[in-house]
Amino acid sequence: MASFMFTRILMIVMCTVLLDMYVMNLLRVLILMETQGALANLMKAQSEADQVRKDQNEMFVQSKADLEQAPPPSLQ
Repeated sequence: MASFMFTRILMIVMCTVLLDMYVMNLLRVLILMETQGALANLMKAQSEADQVRKDQNEMFVQSKADLEQAPPPSLQ
């Protein structure tokens, strides 16, 4: 009888440990998916910021060239 109880308790403990491991692995996967999503959003925002910076630089370079080509203002 004691051996049966010990075996039953051992099986319950083993199932609990396995369930805990499964839950922890599931949490790791969920955290990894969330982190990857956040990283993808960050990369998209960085790409958009890089494009804005590039566009502004092109406008600056063109404006500077236009100003350098313009005749100097009259000082009258």
